Amino acid sequence: MSIACADFADASLTDELGLSRGNLMFLNIVEDSGKDYEDGHYQISFPLKNPCLKMPENRVQAERRALYLNCKLSRDAKFREDYVAFLENVIEDGFAERVPLETLRRTDGKVWFIPHHSVYHKKSQTK
Repeated sequence: MSIACADFADASLTDELGLSRGNLMFLNIVEDSGKDYEDGHYQISFPLKNPCLKMPENRVQAERRALYLNCKLSRDAKFREDYVAFLENVIEDGFAERVPLETLRRTDGKVWFIPHHSVYHKKSQTK
């Protein structure tokens, strides 16, 4: 018996890794907040360690990113056409939806804007 085995004789002899506290906390959030909708969508709460966390204001950064994207779209008609078609499909398929204005105007630190980055390969326009 090795020294390590003697020191930890009561430890399990399995090669499987256990879940960390963070992983267990995430799984609890998923289980406690998960909602299954009739239309096939599934929703969970944002898995924050501290649910009272106030997000920093980042609307300006997201808007700046959108302006940059708009400039790119105005310079390349094919890119714009493909981009608009892609987003229309995403919305039509229910993977995205418009955010109500009252949600965008919240000031309680519970809104986080995701700066949008487009990825476009002219040689592989189907992706």
